Amino acid sequence: WSFGRQLDAQTDQRLRALAMERILRPGLHAMRTKQYAWMKSTANWRIIICSMMGLGALTFAEDCPEAREMLDYALEGVLVGLGTGDRAGGWNEGPGYWEYGLAFAARFAWLLRAMSRGQIDLFRHPFLRRTGDFRLYMATHDKEVWNWSDGGKQIGRSTILAILARAYHQPAYQQLLLQEGLDSLGQLYYFDPTVPAERNAKSPMPLVKHFPGCGVLVARTGFGEQDTFVGVKAADIPHYNHHCHQDGGSLVIHAAGRELLAENI
Repeated sequence: WSFGRQLDAQTDQRLRALAMERILRPGLHAMRTKQYAWMKSTANWRIIICSMMGLGALTFAEDCPEAREMLDYALEGVLVGLGTGDRAGGWNEGPGYWEYGLAFAARFAWLLRAMSRGQIDLFRHPFLRRTGDFRLYMATHDKEVWNWSDGGKQIGRSTILAILARAYHQPAYQQLLLQEGLDSLGQLYYFDPTVPAERNAKSPMPLVKHFPGCGVLVARTGFGEQDTFVGVKAADIPHYNHHCHQDGGSLVIHAAGRELLAENI
């Protein structure tokens, strides 16, 4: 876990010490005192920062006597965040912030499972088991999503989808991942070419999906570029959503690869 094998030992040691003193130990102090809102909230930022602290604790565990304590705080924050997702895998901050925030949690879960040799496996969490469906059903066409919260329609290629496709050996996620493409070494690292990129005819994905926690309903004729997509949103704004819009009553329609209606009420 050094800073690259090409660094000399002195530089490697200096950078590791800087990471400990300027990042991890100040972060641990903040976690102990809970002096910042992100250590008490259930919003996206808590799962982001706690996941990053967990990754740091695992990476520098050999240099960090407090690594176990950091991991305890990291796990607490990640589990609180995952608990805000709905039973169908929906994320109240929309697909843009789903991609950004939960990708950190998925990376942390992956490294934690590897380093604990499977003894600590966050991929058993019921929300993580289902949340890839959210990204799948929000996809409209041409690398776009129905992003009813903050962010635009364009979305970057998905690191978390690569992780979930591999973790659950899920062909539907793999197919969307390959359709949108890979554009980073990180995504290539998680990509598993042995996962079939097809939808299982014996257990097809339903064409209507309801995400009750965020009041979102999607109906589509299929998952191809030319299929029809209808999305409806009608729900209250959760108190922990920092990226919400007053978009209850929204209706979108896509057909033949085009957006025909995007009405936000």
